[in-house]
Amino acid sequence: MAQVPPDLQAFTKQQFDEAYKRALERKRLFKEYLSRHQVMEKLNDSIEKLFECERLPEDPLGFIAETITGGRSGAAGSAANTASGEKGSVGKGPKPLLGPKLTGGP
Repeated sequence: MAQVPPDLQAFTKQQFDEAYKRALERKRLFKEYLSRHQVMEKLNDSIEKLFECERLPEDPLGFIAETITGGRSGAAGSAANTASGEKGSVGKGPKPLLGPKLTGGP
């Protein structure tokens, strides 16, 4: 049988239960926070839009960021527009798309 380190032997059942309750409460508060700001809904919507792309964008995280922020994210570039078939920003061509078409045909 494995020996329990001395510092863990002093960790009583009551201390464990209290730590577990704190962890559950923190998780509940975090879920409430995400819900209040509609984070999960926005993430799910952007992933659905990614799935609906005729061709997959080269930068899926950029696409998701662009979709969530509505184009306010400078780092995301024009990934969402490129994936939907629109031109990128002025002076730049559209980002190349990777992967096969997700609809029938070549």
